[in-house]
Amino acid sequence: MGFRSLLLCLLCALATTVAGAQGIDKIKFTTNSGGPNRVWDSDDVTITLSGTTLMIYGAMPTGDTEKPIQTITMRLRNFRPNDTYPKTFRFNSLDAKWQNYAGTTGMCNCQDGSFTITKIDPDGRLHGTFEWSCGTLFQSGNTVVTQIFAGVASGVIPVQLSLRVRPGQKFSENPDKDVTLTLTVSDYATDKPLKGATVVCLDNPIIIKKNIDVGVSDDAGVVKYTFKIPKDLTEKKTYALTFTARRENDADAATITQEIEVDPEQRYWYYKCAGVNIIEYDAGEGEKWENVGEGSPLKKASGSKVIVNRFLTHEGESFQIDTTPGAERVMYTGKLMCPDCADVGLAGGVFLEAESLFMTSASGNCDGILKLAAAKQTGLKVFGGAIKLQEVAFLPEWDNPGMRLKVSFETPAGNDVSSQCAKSNDPSTKSLAMGFNWRKNGIEKFELEATNLGVGKAFCFNELTGSYDWKLETLTLGARATFEDVIDKTAEIKTSLVIRGDTAAGNGNIYLKDFMFQFSSDACVVLPPPNSAFCFKGFRLEAGFDSDKGARKWYFGLTGLFKTTIEATANKFAWIQKWGTALGGEKPEIFELELGGRWDYPAKFSGKGLVKIAKIPLISVTRPWQLTMDAKQEIDFLSGATLRGNIKLGHLGADDYFASLTDVGYSFTFDPFEMCLSGKGALRIPRIGDELNEKGAAGFLKWVRAFGVDNTTLGQGDVYLGINDKVGFNFNISCDVSQNPVSFIRSYGKFFFDIKATPNDGILVDWGSAYAMLPIRREQKSDNAVQANALDTFTVTPDIERVIILVSGETTAPASVLVDPNGVEYSATKSDSTILRFDAPDGSMTQWFVINPAAGDWLVKLTNPKPEDEVRISAVRKERPFAIQASVSGRALTVTWDAAGYKAGDIVALVLDENNEGNDGVPLGEVDATLGTFTYTMNDTLSACSYYVSATRVANGLLITTAYSTSMVSTGKAILAPPTNVMAYQNTTDGVTTITWTPSPDPNVEAYVIYADLPGGDTILAYAESYETRYTLETPDLGGRNIYLVAVNDQNLRGCPSESIQTVVSVDEDRAGVVEINAASPISIVPHPVTSTARIVWNAAAPSDVMIRITDLFGATVSEVRHTSTIAGIQDHVVDFTQLTPGTYGITISSDAGAISKMFVVAPR
Repeated sequence: MGFRSLLLCLLCALATTVAGAQGIDKIKFTTNSGGPNRVWDSDDVTITLSGTTLMIYGAMPTGDTEKPIQTITMRLRNFRPNDTYPKTFRFNSLDAKWQNYAGTTGMCNCQDGSFTITKIDPDGRLHGTFEWSCGTLFQSGNTVVTQIFAGVASGVIPVQLSLRVRPGQKFSENPDKDVTLTLTVSDYATDKPLKGATVVCLDNPIIIKKNIDVGVSDDAGVVKYTFKIPKDLTEKKTYALTFTARRENDADAATITQEIEVDPEQRYWYYKCAGVNIIEYDAGEGEKWENVGEGSPLKKASGSKVIVNRFLTHEGESFQIDTTPGAERVMYTGKLMCPDCADVGLAGGVFLEAESLFMTSASGNCDGILKLAAAKQTGLKVFGGAIKLQEVAFLPEWDNPGMRLKVSFETPAGNDVSSQCAKSNDPSTKSLAMGFNWRKNGIEKFELEATNLGVGKAFCFNELTGSYDWKLETLTLGARATFEDVIDKTAEIKTSLVIRGDTAAGNGNIYLKDFMFQFSSDACVVLPPPNSAFCFKGFRLEAGFDSDKGARKWYFGLTGLFKTTIEATANKFAWIQKWGTALGGEKPEIFELELGGRWDYPAKFSGKGLVKIAKIPLISVTRPWQLTMDAKQEIDFLSGATLRGNIKLGHLGADDYFASLTDVGYSFTFDPFEMCLSGKGALRIPRIGDELNEKGAAGFLKWVRAFGVDNTTLGQGDVYLGINDKVGFNFNISCDVSQNPVSFIRSYGKFFFDIKATPNDGILVDWGSAYAMLPIRREQKSDNAVQANALDTFTVTPDIERVIILVSGETTAPASVLVDPNGVEYSATKSDSTILRFDAPDGSMTQWFVINPAAGDWLVKLTNPKPEDEVRISAVRKERPFAIQASVSGRALTVTWDAAGYKAGDIVALVLDENNEGNDGVPLGEVDATLGTFTYTMNDTLSACSYYVSATRVANGLLITTAYSTSMVSTGKAILAPPTNVMAYQNTTDGVTTITWTPSPDPNVEAYVIYADLPGGDTILAYAESYETRYTLETPDLGGRNIYLVAVNDQNLRGCPSESIQTVVSVDEDRAGVVEINAASPISIVPHPVTSTARIVWNAAAPSDVMIRITDLFGATVSEVRHTSTIAGIQDHVVDFTQLTPGTYGITISSDAGAISKMFVVAPR
């Protein structure tokens, strides 16, 4: 901007001041259409406000009798009267118009420009300035640009009514109660209360009246509405009351709705399953259920005693019922419990006492509605030992009801426990547990469990289990045992054996499912040479065999265990010993190693290695090792090989390491030839554990925690190398320091180096800081020049994340000032660090960093620049998101992504990944990113039943990004459909793990096998019946472990595993997210031209994106759609079922917080 622009600004400010002083509507501006300037002046101004859109209209006299008026229109979007002014609004081609009759009868639209509101008076009068240009297309085809400048405008913003109601949110009330609602009327533009507005209740369905005069607002803009809920309302229902407000001279009116739930007072409240009352909650004679608080879905009894199903009683005031649809259950301080429940027939309430009874909204036939959270004392003793009730569950299957009961006998160990059992996790007790399932038709299942059963001094059955199922005709045996000899060598055996059917008659099968033998020695045998630092500690042997319809599957594995000797700790690693002793007074272990291999029939070898260095218990009891390295090599001689590993260094007691390399390794396939190497690294200030933080030697670390700089990422990066016999060669390395706590380092953002070699394009090299140069617009210099000017303008677009400005001189850089689009000047670092300034010590350079800059024109103002001074301006573009969608039709896998904006040489590398934790699965190939789609036919050589699809994008100018499909894709090999909606929670109080799931829709499922990824590999935890939806385990160390279920039929044929989920460690198992789903249309859906759609309804606990997925019986996805809910509460979505063939399907609604499923049937036409 030069002298002319400065003069125009002064004129604009002067005109605005004059207009404000006159207090009248005014619009005035100057036009130039290639000829002499013309000044337009009028007091005919109209301003309208609709929502957040402000319209300014001006009628400008022309002096022409045939066309006396030309109009000017300006639209300001996102106008909010309470914003800070002055504020500038940018125009697009539809926001500003000037009526131009020169050669056309239409309007000419804005090309670029702005309107600046300088102020808004208390009475609502707006003042502003504007300038813009517009183009007129003549009939000859020529275009003339009209400049509109030096514009000023003023006018009164009309009153727009705003109506609010309290309490606003939906609330509950009982019949025969008075309800008072407070309504407030105000001016939207100023938020000032409006007196004299008439408020009408358009509809009150509770009292069945319409158009009720509520009253006129007072000086505070308030009017109150009171009515009484009729006593005869007996049905629980939500009603919507609608109100409107209007003033006599205002054209617009405001409307608002208030929801009220009428909940009749009741002594009894019922939990329903399949529409039938299952559990009765009795508040007592003369008492009732009432809301805990206004609008709360929780209810409590007005008295102090609650009777459940007429035989369990609860004393106290902590008993509550959650009435949220789909979550009707008893709650106690957030836990699904019935605390202090006792059998009314036993004195003292010793049966089922204290925090014992689970209440769940089970699915299907509602089995397992009542279940114990953990073992409880019964008060009975036999031979000095206590009898505990482990589990009690009602099995209300309508045609065959029954009950499940499990009790245990525990006795103190005394002197009869072997020395080996005394080393177990709980050596103080021995236990024997028995469980029964009995139905109306007889006993269904028997279970037997034993712990800490010693045989002599050296042998101990840590766990011994057995069960027989009369329905499945299956005997299952399992054991985990340890024994030792006189030189402190210990062995552990774990096995699982299944005997199914009549084996004596030759009609049954015996399966040794899993076998594990581990040998270890505290003495540790020193390895040669004689002064070696290492010793042999033991080994682990694994084997398994299975047979499904004659297809034999077996595996065999061997692992060696090694560590450093005590002598090596003292002599060879004295400095580490000295360090560990100084920190905590303990001599640290130096080295531990596991090396092993496994062969899976027919052609797969896998090897594992785990190295741990420097064990210092002071730092952390649970994570004492300061350097860990692990690697896994898999070679499939039919397809290819993979190697993955991790290195982590410097643990401070919590979950993070100072430095880490993760997912490092390679993968390749034989035909077609594909190879890729990749890895990720991170440098952090870790979180500090309590053990270390409490030590006096950790003073510096306490300072780090006190100042909040622990748990901070200093930098992270990726490296990728891909070679493909068709696509070519690709190498990329990148680094991101955008989270570094040091402002100067953080301002550099992201760096990358990229080399590609393709058959068509040759070698392409790109490198830098992910910066894209911004043009510098000047009055006297070309855009490509870098010589400094006194005033430089550059434009920031919305896709820019960071701007870098370098001002330099041969000796001394000129003084510089930044000016943002709102005219605010900056000569130093801004207080919130969004603008940073750094000066070189010798004064030869000044560098500015602008983080998340406002879009618009910025200025660089220099003081007395010299000809040799330079200004360079560059910018970091915002990272482009990358997401994929994967679907399967038959065995054809199709992966798609948004291909817009990619260039030749940009690639997407695709992999089938079993665990969704890294690019370490089956490589599918690389494809040009511009295609946007990839198709692959899944074959029988794939080992897993289902996979995630991962895609790594490697594109010029963008960081390497890996995206995963939102759900697993089926390979078409499934025999049985897996269970869904698997969840696992471990209670921190008692260590009990609860696993829940939605049953498989497959009618051939006879049982579920529950697995966990324990250190020795995937391990069977338990067998659950097909009707069960919940299982409780007391197995230790399941917190954080992954759990999955596998369905089994009566021939012991297994389906594909369910989705593997991580066990959540929590004080309860309540979860948010999707709470309920039900199909509003019939469960049996008949395709018809008129009824080919169904409305799906669910309750969202919080606003979120959800995925609506339809799967067939084998778990394959046949339809998938994303639904966004901006509010919590009841949601709905219409799904078209026209393309579905007759059969049974599952529909799942999932969010980040959870998922829920329901089955439906499409009947034949």
